[in-house]
Amino acid sequence: DPIMKPDIVFFGEGLPDDFYRFLKRDEGEVDLLIVIGSSLKVRPVAMIPNLIPEHVPQILINREPLKRFNFDIELLGNCDEIIHHLLGCLGNEWNHAREEEELGTPSSECRFEPPNRYLFSGAELMP
Repeated sequence: DPIMKPDIVFFGEGLPDDFYRFLKRDEGEVDLLIVIGSSLKVRPVAMIPNLIPEHVPQILINREPLKRFNFDIELLGNCDEIIHHLLGCLGNEWNHAREEEELGTPSSECRFEPPNRYLFSGAELMP
């Protein structure tokens, strides 16, 4: 019997050659890096923020900060709520995306912590 394998990469498997080819191509063209909902613990994906040129802004949208990395902006909390909040900030032409998702009413409350951190509901800060 043939083995069925989903179109995903399991832990411990190598990434396809296309990953490395596209990464090399894109590192010189990228103008913004957004990391959403990741611990960035597994290589080679964990290396991506360090491969991007220093002048390229990097934004983290995550439940908790990633201490091994220095993002230009950290939006910490429930990722769905943060994205919903950002769509609301973008205005009417983006509202259709909010309406298609059943995200409920986002908590637009956030607290700024200098120099670059915004805390939304669900943020988990380690002491």
